Amino acid sequence: MAFNLTTVTGSLGDSVTQIATGVLKFELMGVGIASGGQIVSAPLPVTATAAAGGAWTIQLWANEDGLNSTYYKVSRKYLLGTQEEWQFVGNIVVPVGASTTFDACYVSTVIPLTGPSVILSEADYTALANSTLKTTDRQSGPRDSTAGKLLEVGSFGIGAVLAANEIASFDDTTLQTGFYSTTAATANPHSGFASSIGELFVHRLSATAFVEYWSNNTQNANGGIWKRSYQGGAFGPWLYMFHSGNIFDAIGALSSGRPTGGLMPYGSGANGRWARQANGWQVCTHALDLGSILANGDPDTDPDELYRTASQNWTFPAAFAAQ
Repeated sequence: MAFNLTTVTGSLGDSVTQIATGVLKFELMGVGIASGGQIVSAPLPVTATAAAGGAWTIQLWANEDGLNSTYYKVSRKYLLGTQEEWQFVGNIVVPVGASTTFDACYVSTVIPLTGPSVILSEADYTALANSTLKTTDRQSGPRDSTAGKLLEVGSFGIGAVLAANEIASFDDTTLQTGFYSTTAATANPHSGFASSIGELFVHRLSATAFVEYWSNNTQNANGGIWKRSYQGGAFGPWLYMFHSGNIFDAIGALSSGRPTGGLMPYGSGANGRWARQANGWQVCTHALDLGSILANGDPDTDPDELYRTASQNWTFPAAFAAQ
């Protein structure tokens, strides 16, 4: 009695049609009985390899001589640690013919071919598929503030070159907490800025209130830092912040009743030393050689003529404001 083989082709994938590869084993289940009453035992299992794209081809017995229906049990090989195991894929019935095609041979879960593995039930796999991150779970852009979205590198100015997060206007009230860049083209800079090129940090307190800190490395040799707040639908004034790099800078003119420039500049020269404070207070000091205290005056001849030094003129090292 001859076995007539049928060429069977198909493809292997998981339940979400993800392509899977690996070795497939086909085991003929059941016993065929020939028309003459002879018992036909099942042949040994045969294997096929699902190559790239999941496609496989194999020749199987269609059991055309048997009286009882038979089927092939299909399994996929994988390694559980170092132990070779077989994952059940499903059963197929091979019809009689020269060839036949199975559109797909599905497995509930594709098990890695190497390394530690675990077989999931259909319910477990469904839960896993529902929890798998998708493209739509990411931000749509670096300023997408939708709740539950995953941050990308560079979102709100974090983890990437800041220039990529440029704003169009200093008066943008929609900015979320984050770091932003400003350029010469950024609209509505403060009149006290030496340049509008810099970095802006926004700390949003609520939907209608936030605080901004802006720094400009060209403000002076040590950088300029400004702060303002937004509340009640309006911005407060920009406040210049003092630090070790600008506390001794020259004091500028008042702006909206507030001093600009440094806080307490000082200096010295041939005519002495001077120190000034932002409230207008100034002190000048100098050491002068006035000569002998007997250079002028003679109380012995005229009681009103007391001894005194010669007259000296002192040019202040820093001019005082006119009263």
